[in-house]
Amino acid sequence: MNQTHRNGTQRPFQDDHIGDQCQISAFRIEDVVTHDAVPLNVDAIVFWHTHDVTQAALAFPEGRQSIRRTMLATLHEAIGMVTLTALLYERAGVDARLCDELGRRMAGSGVTVRRVGIQGVAVPAAVQAERDAGSLVALYLCRPRQAAQSPPVCDGRQTSPRTSLNLH
Repeated sequence: MNQTHRNGTQRPFQDDHIGDQCQISAFRIEDVVTHDAVPLNVDAIVFWHTHDVTQAALAFPEGRQSIRRTMLATLHEAIGMVTLTALLYERAGVDARLCDELGRRMAGSGVTVRRVGIQGVAVPAAVQAERDAGSLVALYLCRPRQAAQSPPVCDGRQTSPRTSLNLH
């Protein structure tokens, strides 16, 4: 419920009890496509607070829902600039980048983002199967050769299976 201030400004945050308390918003970012073109769903949590209620009321006239929509859109865009590998293995760095991006988007709005945390990444089954198959091929190409031969060479170069296999 909005309250009208004596100057006629709507004050949606008055009844939301936002003030300077820390707010926690959970998001399910669905069908986001990463920088390396992998579609996935991401669960994230954002810790934020309103440090200037008047500024926030002017920037987000619909209150908390406006803030959540802005955060969701920003997270969707920012995750689109990150690779799947970074999301899976560089979580702390990605969390910091997402927090910075949200901070830039919220600058001057009376809202401060304190922290962002990726809670989960759901990779589609087809993409996971492709990644698993690629891992198996890499393991096969780097496997130890016959006992009479030299140790395996796995220098990271891509070779075709036909040239890398010893068929003696």
